[in-house]
Amino acid sequence: MAPQGPTMHSQRHELLQSIRRWLRAVAFLLGLGLVVLANVGHVVSDYRGGLVFLLGGVAGGTVALVAGTTLFGDLAVSGGGGPTDDAAD
Repeated sequence: MAPQGPTMHSQRHELLQSIRRWLRAVAFLLGLGLVVLANVGHVVSDYRGGLVFLLGGVAGGTVALVAGTTLFGDLAVSGGGGPTDDAAD
């Protein structure tokens, strides 16, 4: 069976790009979840032990910020990742 040439590389690149986007979205949501858990833990503990929850919130916020920024930047550069006009024809 003969190799298919450049289309195969293009399909693989699109698949890997899609996987990267999903992983960034998951990292963003996990970061937000960590911020929420830190907030809830701080409230449940009657606002004691603030350093642990502060560090958890900062770590989660940093992860969410970096993942969200790269995800937004990637979607802005690629045009949103949705179907193009050529695909509708």
